[in-house]
Amino acid sequence: AFPTGARRILPSFEHPAVKTVYRLTLTVEEDARVIFNTAPQTERKIDGRRELVFEPTPPMSAYLLYLCIGPFEALTVPGDRWPVTVATSPGRSPAGRYAAERATELLAGYEEYYAMPYPLSKLDLVALENFWAGAMENWGAISFRENALLVDPTTSVRARREVLLVLAHEIAHQWFGNLVTAAWWDDFWLNESFATFVGYRMVSRLYPEEDAWSHFLLRWAGPAFEQDALSASHPIHVPVNSPEEVGENADAVTYGKGGAVLRMIEAYLGEETFRRGVSHYLAKYRYANARSEDLWAALGEVSDRPVGRIMAEWINRPGHPIVHAAWTGGELHLRQERFRADGGPSPGVWPIPLRISSSAGERVELFEREELTISLGSPKGLRIDPERAAFARVHYDSLLFDQMVDEFPSMTPVDQWGFIMDTHAFVYAELVPLDRFFGLLHAGDGLSKPLPVRALTAALSDLYAPLHDVPAFVTSMRQFLRAQLDRVGLEPRSKEADSAPLLREILAVSLCQVDPAFARQLAPRFVEFDRLPAELRGPVALAYARSEGSAAYDPLVRRLKSTTSEGERVQIVLALASFTDGTLVRRALDLITTSVVTAGTAFPMLLSAAANPASRRALFAWYRNEATTLSKMWTGTPLHSLFLRIGIPMLGIDQEAAVEEYFATHTPADASQAVRQGLESLHLVMRLRCSVRGAGAP
Repeated sequence: AFPTGARRILPSFEHPAVKTVYRLTLTVEEDARVIFNTAPQTERKIDGRRELVFEPTPPMSAYLLYLCIGPFEALTVPGDRWPVTVATSPGRSPAGRYAAERATELLAGYEEYYAMPYPLSKLDLVALENFWAGAMENWGAISFRENALLVDPTTSVRARREVLLVLAHEIAHQWFGNLVTAAWWDDFWLNESFATFVGYRMVSRLYPEEDAWSHFLLRWAGPAFEQDALSASHPIHVPVNSPEEVGENADAVTYGKGGAVLRMIEAYLGEETFRRGVSHYLAKYRYANARSEDLWAALGEVSDRPVGRIMAEWINRPGHPIVHAAWTGGELHLRQERFRADGGPSPGVWPIPLRISSSAGERVELFEREELTISLGSPKGLRIDPERAAFARVHYDSLLFDQMVDEFPSMTPVDQWGFIMDTHAFVYAELVPLDRFFGLLHAGDGLSKPLPVRALTAALSDLYAPLHDVPAFVTSMRQFLRAQLDRVGLEPRSKEADSAPLLREILAVSLCQVDPAFARQLAPRFVEFDRLPAELRGPVALAYARSEGSAAYDPLVRRLKSTTSEGERVQIVLALASFTDGTLVRRALDLITTSVVTAGTAFPMLLSAAANPASRRALFAWYRNEATTLSKMWTGTPLHSLFLRIGIPMLGIDQEAAVEEYFATHTPADASQAVRQGLESLHLVMRLRCSVRGAGAP
């Protein structure tokens, strides 16, 4: 019912501060299954139908109401204290066991973390075939897109890990957001930021082998840094005049920057102190409403630290700092300002809880002035913000940069990630020349840890958009990916760690896009698609499309129409958007206007077409014809806005003027901010492209 869907069921006060106890009596056909927020209390038959009376709900906001009636199949895991049931379409319930079992463990974990019992008698997890969002935290009855909940033998390690993390996020809301709810829509950023952060915290506590924080850095922190560096970014906390405005800011700043700032504050206070503050906040406002300032007050009370003052600076204005570091004459000089994606100077000072370490020792500063000088006899082993807890970029001067490259192989994986991420951004900002990025790439030749390998792969894939026709760049990218895939191996190995199939999938997908010989090697395996290891299905479908061209179109569409797996549908639409012939991609895009491609799978398909250099012009032409169709398809969701924010910088390459002219008069009403951000990013992409192609490849 988020944010105002409850009115479709019953008259409602759809204000988050209005909490109501709902009592439901429902009469349905005898074979219908009913899912409500609470468990059935009584049931009786009346004239061949069933009357169900459900337990009263706790006092809750209308947007958390959930009612679902249909021919679901169920799988229930009893749990120690509460049953967890996964409801699926007929025949798919066995794929719900993984989520149901993890949910019982997560409920127990959150009870301990929050120091508060789960407030309901059951939890239902509902898998929906055509659901645009990843999930929705309806109290006691969480709804999911199928591939965000179900796990079967065709599910890759990457996808299974996504299921666990989405599950942890939504169960976190059962306390933070549902038990204690924002007083108004402008604080819903905190619901999502906190559930993002604490979901990763819980997975790292219960399942350390899943390497949750690496996923957080790649999935949320990195994109948040990128978006927040734009002049068209927005603060974490923005004024909201109506619930209809909530969706446009459901982005990397709200989820990612918000979660990263909470991670920074946890590091500043200490994990246990932070946890006690959260527990204190929930106990004080349970079954009621609160503001973000109430959480800062609770954290400040248990820590005796100025949390409210610090957080006000981070959430109420856009942007984040860059810390410039220089070492001269036995002193480390630090200077902060706002980082701009275009590299321009921009004064700004944030209170940064900053850790500084070197071979001489370690110190912690609340760096809240423009400049700071520290006595440091030697820069050996220097790390500004080791483990990257602060939401800040670090720009080392030339001497220190060269030292970082020399020490890069011995850095921790998180520090390697941070150095890669910053260097990649500084290439676009013209603070670091591209050849220095290549020096870093060569320093990473022997990398084996998943986080830095994935970070370099992501950076190369991003740079491929403007540099796809620069031979020296493509050769370097291909060599790195080939070397890494050779190390991991294309085929599964006995007793390999989960990181191996995860890397195998990511590396093979990227290599297919830049190495035609590798794509030709994989393509013949499409005939054995059902027998492939889970992590090779996506790469093989992609290779089949890129190698076989028009001969692959009909087999891929038949596969798309016949599959019942949401995960497989995504794999196939990504392949259909990856043909090296733009006319084939245009033909595939027309499937979006039919029932063959769902609203949820249209989103990754369009982004894949935008990333494909062969289909950008075809995609822009298709979009101009079908923009209204997409708006209608995605009504009530942020997907149109997200597509334009991410897609414009790719589809606009080499047609920047035409794209700008079009959106000057055709920007969707709910996507004005996204279009501004997309066009700003497109300008930076084209600036780098023109610079490299004009100067010659590195």
